[in-house]
Amino acid sequence: PRHMHVESFGRTPSLDQIHDIVLPICRLNVDPILQFMEAEGGSQQLFDPEYVEAHNAVVIGREGDMHANFNAQSTILIFSTGFGKKHVYHFPLFQKWSDMLTKNVLEPLKIPLENVVRMQLARTTNNCDMKFQSDKGTWVRQTHRIHVPLVTHEYAYVLSKLMKYTPTTKENDTKMRRVLRILARVGDTFEMNNSLPHAVANLGLKASDNPGKELVNMVKDDERIHLIIDWSEQPVERLTVLNVGDVCEYVGLHDMKCNVGWMSNPVVYTLAIVILVITGVILHAKLKKSNERCIDTTNQLRKKDKKKN
Repeated sequence: PRHMHVESFGRTPSLDQIHDIVLPICRLNVDPILQFMEAEGGSQQLFDPEYVEAHNAVVIGREGDMHANFNAQSTILIFSTGFGKKHVYHFPLFQKWSDMLTKNVLEPLKIPLENVVRMQLARTTNNCDMKFQSDKGTWVRQTHRIHVPLVTHEYAYVLSKLMKYTPTTKENDTKMRRVLRILARVGDTFEMNNSLPHAVANLGLKASDNPGKELVNMVKDDERIHLIIDWSEQPVERLTVLNVGDVCEYVGLHDMKCNVGWMSNPVVYTLAIVILVITGVILHAKLKKSNERCIDTTNQLRKKDKKKN
């Protein structure tokens, strides 16, 4: 894309090195996505934890993997286990967005929906400076990481280091100080090597933050939102469609533990309650009979003892 800018801090890498880290793909028309977001209440609602809990499934156990401050949020649409395509979960919000995203993103990029392993909306606001992190696991080696900028500005960008961390790597090594800064405009879609240490910086400023000062090209809104897609060249092996209110526990490279919707399905939930009540009544009746037999046995033993005496 004409407006995508990549620059290096440190010795300038070769074009092959750059393409091993970031590869521009095309410019997508993201207006339909933005209009859909606006109709759903805008980004403030879409990333609000209460809204997500009421309209989506929830993943717990990933708090230590987020590597971000409070100015970064994500809303999951598709997720997988650490083994990637072996087991993929479609979240309720994706089911609502599916047709629109397939038409405006997946089809133009020629990505089959059945090959998508993960998908999320990632948002950062002013003064978000995420730590460098490397994605790990089988799913990383199996997939391509795609970024589609939906909302951005000139002070928000992705950073990537030019080499992986190793047990002997020191943060102040010359090679580790070599960083690419990727500035992509709205719709400028690119593939990124997320196995390398990468981070997000949003230094956006509002005019109210600097009274009396003028900045060139001052941004009106400081948020940055990307649609992030991880897709495999082979179809997923197992798919689970989650319901609103489902809670899944992420346990690293192992399969997630989900209630898979029985609590959120009124019919199944009511049936489960009825079964529990009936089971309780039966157990209570059995316990009562058992107590009566114990009392009878005790009385008989007392009578025998009296006769002996």
